[in-house]
Amino acid sequence: MNTATMTENTTTLTISPRLAKSVRRNIKERVIELILMLAALSAVFTTFAIVAILFYESFGFFKTVSLVAVSYTHLSRVGLVGCTF
Repeated sequence: MNTATMTENTTTLTISPRLAKSVRRNIKERVIELILMLAALSAVFTTFAIVAILFYESFGFFKTVSLVAVSYTHLSRVGLVGCTF
């Protein structure tokens, strides 16, 4: 249990032995930090990979198909070509 005592202008903290830093506890915390860091980095890498693949595939698609042609074809099927809003 943490206890604080005031003596003039200084504070003395007493830390319980259960919470005191030990070598084994420090190693466990570092392993947990490493696992969490790897999980975060894999999530970031996966996100970048998805975005890169989407750009690559869309670039290949729009090399063969014009964006204007796709928009015009869609609008003509819907019946909005020549309409004014």
